[in-house]
Amino acid sequence: MVNFRQEKMVKECSLNESLNSSMVSRARQQGAVLLTGLVLLFVITLLGVSGMQSVTLDERIISNMQSASLAFHGAEAALSNCEANVQAQLGSVYAYGSFPADWWDNENFWASTGEETTFVGQVVQSPRCVIEYIGDGAASSELNYAPTNSASSRPTYRVTAYSKGGDSATEAVLESVFICPGGCFTAADLSQYGG
Repeated sequence: MVNFRQEKMVKECSLNESLNSSMVSRARQQGAVLLTGLVLLFVITLLGVSGMQSVTLDERIISNMQSASLAFHGAEAALSNCEANVQAQLGSVYAYGSFPADWWDNENFWASTGEETTFVGQVVQSPRCVIEYIGDGAASSELNYAPTNSASSRPTYRVTAYSKGGDSATEAVLESVFICPGGCFTAADLSQYGG
């Protein structure tokens, strides 16, 4: 029986010693695990925030690209529509050079003078276009056009189209020189801008 008691006391002593030693080692740590955990949490938070900023920037870039594409396609539709109008002798044709300075950059000009075009895209404002009669195909230094001979001279037009995109800040202006294959407006059909 003595052995059993001694054995029990030895076990209790060794248990107390191990508890005391673990308490001493815990006291020596003095919050190292807490500090390490906080540093890791801070790093993970920084990674998450930078990832969200990257996603937000990518969304803005994509939105701007879509708006620019809508504006371009709207202006292209207006350009095609006005070229068809020239052949069908519809709408207004203005004398070349009769528009005010910087007319292509003036929203009021486009609202009052440009022909509205139906476009299926969701643009802020309907695309518009204007047609200018350049002449019967004579050489034009500004447009860099010169027919090969006077027999090949045909009515020539400058067609300019304007469109907004998916937001009011995005715009596209396209221009083409359209040489009529026949049956188009002539100089007698011209309108004077502002008149």
